[in-house]
Amino acid sequence: MCGGERGTNKMTTLASLRKEVYRSGWPYALEMIDAIESKSDNDELYAVAVSRYLSGDVDSPTVFLRDELCSGFKDYSFVKYYKGKMPMPWDNMWQAIDSAHLHLKQGDCK
Repeated sequence: MCGGERGTNKMTTLASLRKEVYRSGWPYALEMIDAIESKSDNDELYAVAVSRYLSGDVDSPTVFLRDELCSGFKDYSFVKYYKGKMPMPWDNMWQAIDSAHLHLKQGDCK
């Protein structure tokens, strides 16, 4: 079983999301998940937003992830590290997280 919660109605966790990102071959996105977790540990409103995203309680989860949860990390060092190593690293990171979240929700394990 991949991620531990594939294809169920259970809320995705950051831990299962982290496992799915790694399993899917997107380890460069792990630091963004760490940043999301760290910020949610220190910001109650952000933690609520993360919980809403993970539970699927948002109208447009892709847009919500990009604009609400990840937009503040564009200039973080872990994103800058990948500039020149991959095109649009910030976009690649949040898209990897979004894809992993979708994999877990749909249960499309490879």
